Amino acid sequence: MDKWDKTFNKHEVVQEFPEVDGIKKVIEYLFIKFPLMMDNRDIVQEKKVWQEYNGNPNCFLSISKSIEHPSHPPQKKVVRAEMIISGMYLCEKTPGETSIYMVNNVDLKVKTGADIVNSRAKKSPEEFLENLTKHCKKMSK
Repeated sequence: MDKWDKTFNKHEVVQEFPEVDGIKKVIEYLFIKFPLMMDNRDIVQEKKVWQEYNGNPNCFLSISKSIEHPSHPPQKKVVRAEMIISGMYLCEKTPGETSIYMVNNVDLKVKTGADIVNSRAKKSPEEFLENLTKHCKKMSK
C-alpha cells in the first residue's frame, strides 16, 4: 500500500490473521501529516480483503473500518480520525479493462482549517486512482 498510495505518510501492518474462507484480515495503523498549524491525524483500522471475490480470480474486494487496538492508543498532539467505512472493488472485465468502485467515508475530525483540508481532499481520489492505475500496469508487466 505505502509504495503507491500517497494518501498516508505512514502505513504499518499491526496484526495479520490467518486467511479464513478466502478472507484475509489485517489491522493497520495509518498516519496522515497535516499542514502546519494543524495536528496530524492517525487511524487504526481493520481491513478485510477478498482476493478472489465471489470465486472470481479477476475480482478483488477490500473493506475497512476504524477499531481500537491496544498497541496503538491515541497520542498527544495527534487527532484520532475515524474510518467510518471504506471499500474498494476491482474487477477485470476484459484483458486491459478493469472496473474500479470506491467508497471512502472518513471523519478527519477537522474543526478549524476545514477549507484547507477540503481543497486537498477534492484532489485525493483522482491522485489515488492515478497511482493505483500506474501500480496495476507495473504489476501486470
